[in-house]
Amino acid sequence: MCDISSYVLICTYNGELYLNDQVNSIFNQTTPVKKLFIYDFGSTDKTKIIIFELQNKFTDSINVNHFKKTNSVIQSFLLAINDISKKIPTNSILFISDQDDYWLPCKNESIIKLHLEKYKYPVMIHHDIILTDKYLKPINKEFYSRNQKKLLITNIPHRQFFSTVIGHTICLNYYCILYLTNKKFHKSLIMHDWYWSILVEQIGKVIYFDKKLSFYRQHDNNLLGLNRSDHWLDKIKNVSRNLTAISCQRNYLYSNFSNRDNKSFLLWFLIKNLLIKELISYSLVNILSLFYYRKHIEKLN
Repeated sequence: MCDISSYVLICTYNGELYLNDQVNSIFNQTTPVKKLFIYDFGSTDKTKIIIFELQNKFTDSINVNHFKKTNSVIQSFLLAINDISKKIPTNSILFISDQDDYWLPCKNESIIKLHLEKYKYPVMIHHDIILTDKYLKPINKEFYSRNQKKLLITNIPHRQFFSTVIGHTICLNYYCILYLTNKKFHKSLIMHDWYWSILVEQIGKVIYFDKKLSFYRQHDNNLLGLNRSDHWLDKIKNVSRNLTAISCQRNYLYSNFSNRDNKSFLLWFLIKNLLIKELISYSLVNILSLFYYRKHIEKLN
């Protein structure tokens, strides 16, 4: 179809239950991927055996790398992308994959048709998903709300407030791979996908592709995934539980931003910490931000 080559990065840790399904879906594409890089971080279950079997099945199409266990999935992905950047050519795109989800057969072909190679700066693309249970039976629930999709499609600034990028849907062009190499880990960072999307947005583009290209498997061992409860009390508890982490992350990111416009945007978070208590202020800022977004969304209708 074109000269671009597709590579895939998976970080594994005790992923014996679903890894085989995921890898087989990656190699069951209408347009084949060039190579899958698996980085295992000290699995203690049968993951390493499964990787060995998959490597025998797909021979030269899988490259396996073993690292010691890290303290977080963020560290694992930062180490992996540092290593993989030395192993793939310039005419490449890189898919980020989890160990427990499932690609639809048209995923690679659909992303290749977007021609990420035409961009001469960092570009991250992410797509919509189909929520499923642990048996890959679709759940009758959308991951993105209607208003969230409008935010994604119109590129209204929002990533400093909340993450809208699902890690396993990410695809990076070669400039983006290089840009994300050697980025520092910090204990305040919440997830690699959120961190990367904010970094890329400073000098490149984060593009939402409104097409469902994978199954997002929900199971008991999901690190994040879908909030399983719609009850208002559970939502309040979830906000309270993550409040300190979000506050630490935004302060760290603010101190490392070079883009003046984004610093002004993030300044609201710092000012509000000085004015009132964290929880009240968090609620106020989010109400104001939702009002801000709604005004922009109304202009689109």
